[in-house]
Amino acid sequence: MFGQVIYFFNPFTKERWPFVYLHHVWSTVIVAAYVFGSDTLFYALCTYIQMHFKILRHRFENMVKDSTEETRAQLVKNIVRHQELIELVNQVEILYSKSTLFNIVTSSVLICLSGFNITTLKDTSVIILFGTFLYMSLSQISLLCYFGDLLMNSSTEVSDGIYNSQWYLTDALVGKHLLLVMMRSQRRCKLTAYGFADIELKVFMRILSNAWSYFALLKTIYP
Repeated sequence: MFGQVIYFFNPFTKERWPFVYLHHVWSTVIVAAYVFGSDTLFYALCTYIQMHFKILRHRFENMVKDSTEETRAQLVKNIVRHQELIELVNQVEILYSKSTLFNIVTSSVLICLSGFNITTLKDTSVIILFGTFLYMSLSQISLLCYFGDLLMNSSTEVSDGIYNSQWYLTDALVGKHLLLVMMRSQRRCKLTAYGFADIELKVFMRILSNAWSYFALLKTIYP
């Protein structure tokens, strides 16, 4: 046995060890790239979309010009941009909804079992191992919910930008379109766990609550 990997040959010979070592290093790189790469892309996409929602809010706030034609032209640009951002959120939802559901379903169990092992085991090295795993599990799911929450909140801020603009100086047609955009922007653009739950900080608190319930049950059964 070599670590947690069982080979059909002896890996500790002088001739085979370098190749076995390179295999372990390369496998670690692949796993790290798979885990951190997909999560980091999710964070980057949420940050990118949030930034453009804030820019759109600023554009709506400063949309009203001296000329009615300029105001209408700017309104059309803003509406088109708003629709593009909504579609971008939908694309991210399609890309990540299934994996996010898996993370949410498993997080409560993993957090619970890690905490239980930390409180019951006596081996310090194993406790450190499970403590690190618990920290990484909490970090992953908290960041997932945090960036999802940022995206949702920024999408509703567009309506604030419209309200803070000089909409009362526009004609009736522009005012009607602004009202429609405001009504749409008050419905949050959200990412979900395959439609079962919205990705926001409330979900993170719910996961912690479930993990604590499972932990308390295990402590009752195995004191």
